[in-house]
Amino acid sequence: MAEEENITVEQPAAIEQILARHFTAGGMVLLIPVNDEDHFVHSNMMGLNPARRTFVVSLPNQAMLARLQRAPRIRVQALMDHLLSWFYVDEFSVRKRGSTRVLELSVPKSMTRAQRRSSLRVDLPPMLPGTIVFAIPGSREVIAARIIDLSATGCALAVELHEDPMLDMGSVVKAGRLRIGDDIDLKLRFYVRNRRQTKDGKVVYGVEFDSLSDRDDRRIFNLVYKIQRRLAML
Repeated sequence: MAEEENITVEQPAAIEQILARHFTAGGMVLLIPVNDEDHFVHSNMMGLNPARRTFVVSLPNQAMLARLQRAPRIRVQALMDHLLSWFYVDEFSVRKRGSTRVLELSVPKSMTRAQRRSSLRVDLPPMLPGTIVFAIPGSREVIAARIIDLSATGCALAVELHEDPMLDMGSVVKAGRLRIGDDIDLKLRFYVRNRRQTKDGKVVYGVEFDSLSDRDDRRIFNLVYKIQRRLAML
């Protein structure tokens, strides 16, 4: 990710508010051990303690907990307020909360947030085909477009020139279905942001997802992260 595409939040109150909103929304986080990034775990946000300046998440299984304990630090990453956000913690503790064991981590002194869609975009690999099937606005015609790339907030769609639906910039497509391999199958609506024609006779639309649920947000974000990790290993 390019440095200019990110912002750093350092105000303690602002960071606590971001974490509090994520907890209220029933958010999850990725716990990623530094130097062992191929292994990561999803944990549920379970609370925030402003007095201790800590937050708690669900306890991973014993094998993953051991990886986290061996790591020099942990990267905590999530979609918060629809923005990819991450920070690092050096220490954590396992505590009991009633009858449940949880991880308690310190609220960070700084948090990084990606501000632009391009910083989150990944090309879909050939072994992971993706399509959006949608009804053309003002028409009963339904068209299937191939997904070229994907981000946490949108994607690029390609159709053959002779199948171009001639979507207007800024228009809203209300009836769409996104499918990516066996990972994603969900209904959505999207805004058309741009259009371009390629040299090989295709038309590519850049679209932005609209009003995704927190659950669908997390599913798309998690898939983008997995693809990023796979590409980094090639």
